[in-house]
Amino acid sequence: MEKQVFQIVNSQHMFVITHENGFTTLVTYTFDGVSEAGKFVSEVKLSATESKMLMLLLNHQGRIVSKDEIMAEVWKNKFVTENSIRQVIFTLRRFFFDQEKPHHVLLNSRGVGYTLHSSQQLVVEKKASDAVALARVSPLHKHSNDIHGSFIKKVFSRLLSFVNMPQSTGLADK
Repeated sequence: MEKQVFQIVNSQHMFVITHENGFTTLVTYTFDGVSEAGKFVSEVKLSATESKMLMLLLNHQGRIVSKDEIMAEVWKNKFVTENSIRQVIFTLRRFFFDQEKPHHVLLNSRGVGYTLHSSQQLVVEKKASDAVALARVSPLHKHSNDIHGSFIKKVFSRLLSFVNMPQSTGLADK
């Protein structure tokens, strides 16, 4: 199975999204404005629906994903209302600390659909035995690399060590 790691950085937080085997985990770090190191805030395992929605938006980052496309991909054409979409978006915005308007991470185009702003794909791993391939999907905010560059490098190196960990940790048996 493919493993994907994304990051989203804004002025206050860095979010690391890991998707593997249909499961998505969102880890949040906060910047204190003083030190380069971010402080761990939370780790959330997304529900199947939240995971499908977030991965759809991540994989189509930079363009508006229509409500019809969301319904077709996330709910596989089951009958759901637009309220179902709004509820999942509301939950994801809460995870991204993006509840206040104007939104900065999950943007809506009224009556059309939603888009995810400022993500960057860091790692794609096809198989556990493959080498890690780096792929940049889109640039972050212009100032993010300068302000948080060393922090991102530290977190990225930790992610690489996590990705390269042996699979026999015993956690898979639980």
